[in-house]
Amino acid sequence: MSEKTTPKQCLAMGGEIAERLMASDIDRDLLQNSIETKKHPFWPEFDTLVKKFFVAVEAAKEAILEWMCDITIPAQPKFIVAEKFTKDNTEVKFWHFGSNFMTWFGPMTEGETLETKVSVNRLRIKAKFADMTPELSEPRLVTVSQLYWMLQQQPKGEKSNGKNRRLLVNGYVNLLRIPDKDGIERSVIVYWHDGGGWYVYADGLESEDEWDAGLQVVSSK
Repeated sequence: MSEKTTPKQCLAMGGEIAERLMASDIDRDLLQNSIETKKHPFWPEFDTLVKKFFVAVEAAKEAILEWMCDITIPAQPKFIVAEKFTKDNTEVKFWHFGSNFMTWFGPMTEGETLETKVSVNRLRIKAKFADMTPELSEPRLVTVSQLYWMLQQQPKGEKSNGKNRRLLVNGYVNLLRIPDKDGIERSVIVYWHDGGGWYVYADGLESEDEWDAGLQVVSSK
């Protein structure tokens, strides 16, 4: 074991392993046999298993994003952004639109989209959007119509229900990577302004702004 490992840590890990073994359906005689003899196949592989475990722990510790869930967004019809992203919309309550969003996305008309699975990820540490994207699965891009479908599930800032309602409404933002009218990938930020409605704005991927841990990143699978 590493010199950094303390007896207290070993006891804690042993207790966790014991709880998991007790909760499993492992054969008791097989388990007893592994305890009583060093010839059992478990022991020669033990060091390798421990090393793999700590490699996984380190990878998880260094990861910027933590996967939360997947959502399936149904196929979407032709979508005219200006007709839906307006304060006059009676389907979704909008509070404000950033000037970049209206310039880059306002004139757009998107074609039909197929059913798409998207992943919702939580930001674990403070980071720039550009630092998050390497951890997202290809092709990562979401469309404006798919974003609008997600907003339709929470039109008045309804809280997440663990199913289709997955956008944060607790003061943290939701980030998406969406191609604009010229095909340039942009960072689109969606935020619920308590009592006012949804605030939607956009920024370039090269932005030096750092985002606080706790927000969500939505990307296609």
